[in-house]
Amino acid sequence: MDRFDAMQTFVRVVETGSFSKAAGTLHMSDCVPAHPRDLEDSQHRTVGYFWVRTGKPLSHVMKKGEETQQVRGRPVLTVDDGNAYLAAGITGMGTVAPRYMAEDAVTRRELVELFTDWALESMPIYLAFPPNRHVSAKLRVFIDCMVELMARHAPVTGH
Repeated sequence: MDRFDAMQTFVRVVETGSFSKAAGTLHMSDCVPAHPRDLEDSQHRTVGYFWVRTGKPLSHVMKKGEETQQVRGRPVLTVDDGNAYLAAGITGMGTVAPRYMAEDAVTRRELVELFTDWALESMPIYLAFPPNRHVSAKLRVFIDCMVELMARHAPVTGH
């Protein structure tokens, strides 16, 4: 996507006040990519996600057996909020990942899962607290809740 396309997309979202309406006017591609590397092709649009702390876009590392593919895509829109990211994907603005964020949308058939034989490389999550303090009951409950949620919605596979 060049700067003109990006500006056109932004203007459509502002004019219509909605991702859904904007996506309907931009004629997003209906072509389904066959391989993660296809997302690097200009005909496939993605929704990008960037880290607020670094300002850099997130790339996804996907694995299938011994093959590894880093996917950046060609974002039509880049956001720093998970809800906006998912909403943009649902409205057809581009491909989004990962599955754990889109589980409900896939179940409702608002999104279609791609690359089912590929797995996203796991991303570490850390909980930081002062090491010189006792783990309170509230903190222990929170830690246990997070472990359970992650096991249910983002299980570690292939490791």
